[in-house]
Amino acid sequence: MSSDNDLIVLFSSLVTNIHKYGGPILILIGTINCLLSLCVFSRKTLRKNPCSIYLIASNVSSIFFIYTSTLYSTLSFGYSIDPTRYNLFYCSFRFYTMFLFEILPPCYFILASIDRVFLTSHNALIRQKSTVHLAYISIVLVTLFWSIIHIHSFIFMYIRIFALGISGCFFQSGLYLTIMSYYPLIVKGILIPSLMIIFGLWTVKNIRTKTPVVSGTRRITGIMQSDRLPSCSTQAKDRLLIKILLIDIVIYIVFNLIQSIIVIYQQATLSQTKSSLRVTTERLVFVTSLTGTAIPFCIGTFTNLVLSKHFRREMRNALLCK
Repeated sequence: MSSDNDLIVLFSSLVTNIHKYGGPILILIGTINCLLSLCVFSRKTLRKNPCSIYLIASNVSSIFFIYTSTLYSTLSFGYSIDPTRYNLFYCSFRFYTMFLFEILPPCYFILASIDRVFLTSHNALIRQKSTVHLAYISIVLVTLFWSIIHIHSFIFMYIRIFALGISGCFFQSGLYLTIMSYYPLIVKGILIPSLMIIFGLWTVKNIRTKTPVVSGTRRITGIMQSDRLPSCSTQAKDRLLIKILLIDIVIYIVFNLIQSIIVIYQQATLSQTKSSLRVTTERLVFVTSLTGTAIPFCIGTFTNLVLSKHFRREMRNALLCK
C-alpha cells in the first residue's frame, strides 16, 4: 500500500514538474515558431498566394491557443494558479478559448489543402478558384462558424464544490457531458484528420498525374503573367507551400492520434472500478497527452527548416529583409 502511495505522489509530482518547467519552454518555443512562420509567409513574394494566407491564419490562431489553453494548463497544473475553480466566467472562457483555438488551425490546414487541390487540378476552371479573395472569405466564415458553435461553453459549464472547500470547473452532467466526452474523438480524432488525409492525398495525386500546359498567359499565385516571364520561382514556391502543408498535416495527425487513443481507452473503461494508483496514472497520461496536443502548433517552423532547403532559403531571406 505504501509503495502505491509513493507512486501516486511521484506521478502527481511528475504532472506538476512537466507543466512547471516544460510549459514555459513549450510556450517560448511555440511563440518563436509562430513568429518565424509569420515572417516567412507574410513576405511579399508569398503573401499573394492563397495557401500562405491560410498558413498565416493558422499561425495567428496558434498564438492565441498557446497564450490561452497552454498558458492556462501551465499555470493550473504547474503553479496551482487556477481562477476557473471559483469564477464561472473564467471557467466558461477557458473552455471556450480552448475549443475555439484548438479547432481553428487544423480547419485552416483543411482549407489550404482544398486550395492546393484547386491549384493542382487538371481543370482550368477549378484552378481559377484558387484565389486570395476566396481564402479571406473562407477564413472569415470558418472562424465565425466555430466561434458560434462553441458558445455552449458559456451556457453548460458550472462550478462544483466538494468537501473541504475544494471546487472545480466541470461540464454539466447528462447529455451534454456525454457529447463533450466524445467530442475530441469524433471531431479532432476522426473528422478533421480524415479531411486532411483526403485532401492531402488528392493534392499528391493531382501533382503526380498533372501534365504541363503551355498557353499564352499563365495564372500564377493570383496574378496574370505572360510566358516571357520565368515561372520557375513561382512553381517552386507552390511546391514549397504544398510540402509545408503536408508536413504540418502529418505532425497534427500524429499528436492528435495519441490523445484519441487515450480518449477511446477512457470511454471503454469508464464503468470499471479503478484503484487510486490507476486513476493517478491515467490522469498523468491524459494530462500529458493534452499538453502534447499543443506541440503541432509549436514545432512546424523547425521541422520545415530541417526538411526543406527552399524553406531555409525563404527564412534566411525573411530574417535578412531581402
